[in-house]
Amino acid sequence: MTHFLYSLITFCIAIFFILFGIIGIILPLSTGMQTLAIDLILQQPALIFLFGVSMLAIGLVTALNIILGMRRHYFHIKVQGQPVSVDSALIHSYVKTYLEDLFPGKDIPFQLQLKKNKISVTVDLPAIEENQQSALLDRISDELRELFTSFLGYKHHFHLSASFQPNDSSNNTIIIDE
Repeated sequence: MTHFLYSLITFCIAIFFILFGIIGIILPLSTGMQTLAIDLILQQPALIFLFGVSMLAIGLVTALNIILGMRRHYFHIKVQGQPVSVDSALIHSYVKTYLEDLFPGKDIPFQLQLKKNKISVTVDLPAIEENQQSALLDRISDELRELFTSFLGYKHHFHLSASFQPNDSSNNTIIIDE
C-alpha cells in the first residue's frame, strides 16, 4: 500500500510541475492568457482557495509519507515468552558483518525478511567448489543460528536460501578451508 501511495504522490507532483511549467512558458507570451489568469483570480476566489487547500493537503501528505518512511522498522519476536522489539537494521548489520567476515574483500548481496516472528535470509554466494557447497551452507546455517541466538535470544527456526555464482574459467572460485 505504501508503494502505491508513494507512486501516486510522485505522479501528482510530476503533473503539478509539468502543468505549471507549461503555464509559466505560455503566460508571458500571451497577453490574453495574462488577462485570463488575472480574471480567474479576481472572479473565482473560491476556486483559488480550493487550489490552495489541495496544494497544502498534497504537501502535508508528502511530508507525512517522508516522515513515516524514515521511521525505524522493528522486528517483534518472543524471547522466553516475552515480546521483544529489535531494530531490523541491527539484524541486517549482524548478517552483513558475518558475511564480510566469512568472505573478506567480497560484497555478498543478501536480503533479510523479518515477518511473523520468523527470520528469512536469502544470500547470493560467490563461486565455490561444488563438493564444498553443502558443508559451507551447513556452516553458514549453524553460525547464523548461533548469531541470532546469542545476540537476539532468537531460538526459533530461520530460513536460509542460498545460491552460488556459477564457476567460470577465470580463477574467481573460492576454496573454503575447514
